[in-house]
Amino acid sequence: MSEHQELLKKLARLEKRVSRERLARTEAERLLNDKSLELYNTLQTTQQLQKKLELALWASQESFWEWHAQNDQFELKSFGLERGQEFQWKGNTLSLLRFVHKDDLSSLEFHWTLASLSGSDRIEVAFRFKRNETYQWMRLRGRVLERNDAGTALHIVGTTRDITQERKAEQSFQLMASAFSSSREPMLVLSSNLAISECNTAFARLMRLPNKKKSFGQSLNKLLPEASKELKLLSERRQLRFESALHTFDGRLIPVDISIALFETQYQSSPYFIATMRNISERKINEDRLRQMAMHDDLTGLKNRNGLREVLTQYSEAKQTFTMMFIDLDGFKQINDTAGHEQGDACLKRVALVLHNRFGEILLFPAGEGMSLLLYSLT
Repeated sequence: MSEHQELLKKLARLEKRVSRERLARTEAERLLNDKSLELYNTLQTTQQLQKKLELALWASQESFWEWHAQNDQFELKSFGLERGQEFQWKGNTLSLLRFVHKDDLSSLEFHWTLASLSGSDRIEVAFRFKRNETYQWMRLRGRVLERNDAGTALHIVGTTRDITQERKAEQSFQLMASAFSSSREPMLVLSSNLAISECNTAFARLMRLPNKKKSFGQSLNKLLPEASKELKLLSERRQLRFESALHTFDGRLIPVDISIALFETQYQSSPYFIATMRNISERKINEDRLRQMAMHDDLTGLKNRNGLREVLTQYSEAKQTFTMMFIDLDGFKQINDTAGHEQGDACLKRVALVLHNRFGEILLFPAGEGMSLLLYSLT
């Protein structure tokens, strides 16, 4: 074999090796590009998931926190709607406890010790935290992620949230519930269809109930059957006040003044009504007594001029026919002058009783020195 042929063979082998190396490099570059793209996509997905998590925390008004036992370091993060709107705080346990209200320290320390040392993986506690020179209620939740061989927590993560408004609402609700329960006025909580879902002790007493739960589920329409017209107006109005008769558990009728108001809250899917009742039996008795005094003669108990006008007006409006008689008592002045006014009054009562027994309703009013009586009867 000549030297020239040997050189050609070497060149051919070299060319094959270069070709193999070129293919290997191309394949390596392709694999590198694929892995880079895969890593990039994974990174993008991770960032998107992280952003979604941050948005979820922001939407729920939660902040993320974690604690490492190695350096006793707390890290707190809260997020905003836009990227870059992030608040971060770092500090050790002592620096954090300086902001906790002194009355809540023991509770916080107890729950923390319970989670970090006793083997309980969860922690949840509420406490007051000083922010901008004022204390706000915070709710802290967490879970132990890592423990050492002795069972002591090494890494805890969780969320925290400002619950000041919820606490105020809860305190307000408790005050309202206490006022509702202890109120001397009968009070009811009604569903949208006017069924009783709650009542206080005063209502149970008014209804003569052995137990207030006996009223649960009862319809207000059944307890106030004469008020059906007024109750129908609740579909059009948010507040209503009227008088009616309450049918009690033992079959009595009690006149009541009732106020009903519609309430709607964000925590309930349907509205409810609050009803307050007031027993007006004494007032009705006084009104009847005053009406009796205004419409009747004090001495005889017969109707007076006001009573006469009322009856005549009723007959006129009803277009009813009637007959009236005018009776003059002769010699009545002599009875007063000779026997005295007490005998005169007794005489008037006797005459009124006789006429009432004979003719029925009598209307009386004085006229001149004697006494004039008016008698009416339907024809």
